[in-house]
Amino acid sequence: MPDSAAPEWDVSSHEAWFARYVALQRTGSETIDGPLALKFSHSVNVLAHAHTVIHAERLPPQTGRTALLGALYHDIARFPQYRRWRTFRDTLSTNHGILGSRILNALRPLEHEPRRVRLLTQGAVILHNRFTLPVGLSEEMRRVADVVRDCDRLDILRIMADMLAPGGPKMPESTANAAILHMPEEKDNYSPAIYQAVFDGRVASYADMRTLNDFRLLLCSWCGDFRFQTSRTILHDSGLMGSLLDNLPDLPEMAAIREKTLARLHGAP
Repeated sequence: MPDSAAPEWDVSSHEAWFARYVALQRTGSETIDGPLALKFSHSVNVLAHAHTVIHAERLPPQTGRTALLGALYHDIARFPQYRRWRTFRDTLSTNHGILGSRILNALRPLEHEPRRVRLLTQGAVILHNRFTLPVGLSEEMRRVADVVRDCDRLDILRIMADMLAPGGPKMPESTANAAILHMPEEKDNYSPAIYQAVFDGRVASYADMRTLNDFRLLLCSWCGDFRFQTSRTILHDSGLMGSLLDNLPDLPEMAAIREKTLARLHGAP
């Protein structure tokens, strides 16, 4: 196991830079600052998951450091995105992965990192929210992107398990609405396209979401798509998937979704 105290794993200077960046984004209005605070804590949690994954999976120093930086900076664009458009839905605003790369270019927090680390980090930021990764990526780029995508999903699942639980989240309405992408709660309604994707073992698309039930189903579709065994173990041990499954509509056809999702969580195809 790599030494977690080794210099290559120390990104504390970047954490300090990121905290200053987020502080400058605050407006003094809770309706804006609440969603921004949620994204800041999300970024910190994604970084923590990335530390766990890179060490457990024994990633090489450069790959591991780049994955940590990608995890920290993956949502750097969420702050100006929400300030300008009041939403985290890219389809109603802008692609936050691409905007994030532009912000890194403009503000240059990576300027003291080796060129390869800079390029891979920006690649991870651009790729983290893609529906699928493009073919032709280098093995290292794909591995870094996989770490960031796995860890991003792990924390989104934690957030949404709370948001979608009975009684709703214990946070201001503006923050909750931003997190659930302003999707309405419609008791038994769901998108057939999302249901079929989960049933077939495919990742569902955000573009097909219309209700909170669609969001619940989409999260279930991630269950078999984690790239690292460590990520799957974290998810399994968290109990989050069980919480999400308990909040699916009480409909006969959802029994198959519960069964298939739990099977995939335990490694079945």
